[in-house]
Amino acid sequence: SAILSWSSANADSCYASDAWSGTKANSGSQSTGNLISSGTYAITCTSSVGSASDSVIVNVASQVQADFSVDKTVRNLSDGTAFSKLVYADSGEVLIVAIKVKAGNYPLYNVIVKDTLPSGIIYRSDLKIDNVLTSGDILSGLNIGDLLANQEKTITFRADVAGAESFSFGETQLTNTALVSSGTISRSDTA
Repeated sequence: SAILSWSSANADSCYASDAWSGTKANSGSQSTGNLISSGTYAITCTSSVGSASDSVIVNVASQVQADFSVDKTVRNLSDGTAFSKLVYADSGEVLIVAIKVKAGNYPLYNVIVKDTLPSGIIYRSDLKIDNVLTSGDILSGLNIGDLLANQEKTITFRADVAGAESFSFGETQLTNTALVSSGTISRSDTA
């Protein structure tokens, strides 16, 4: 990211263009946010006697490809089990699903977590990031923001095992998959 700073004297208004846009204060600074490509940032300030413009080019060098890990576990809340890759559950019991995402030696940006529940498991909300309730949709993709190098975030949510009428007699194995992506790389894990 870069910090853009500008100042003007006697201007009535300032407008940004090219890689950024909108009305800006007559003087100030603003972060570009995370950059993935180079761009030109221009600003034009006007007054009753004329206008002045300036621009700067921000070049982005190729970034090191970040790496990260994903660990998916589940626990049977109804039976009081610990988090594990495999739990046994009966129809109607309550499960807690956990997805741990840990950045490697480089930061991750715009991390998206998506969970695919198998038929027979019903999403019931209580979606949390690091034990704090959050809004969002884990089933279509939840943006958990950025992770610093070696930082870990844990996403949990509640799911119920469907009623007995949803299963045939006997034991049924259901596999739950989490997909985590950051930029062009992604990882998945199952429980």
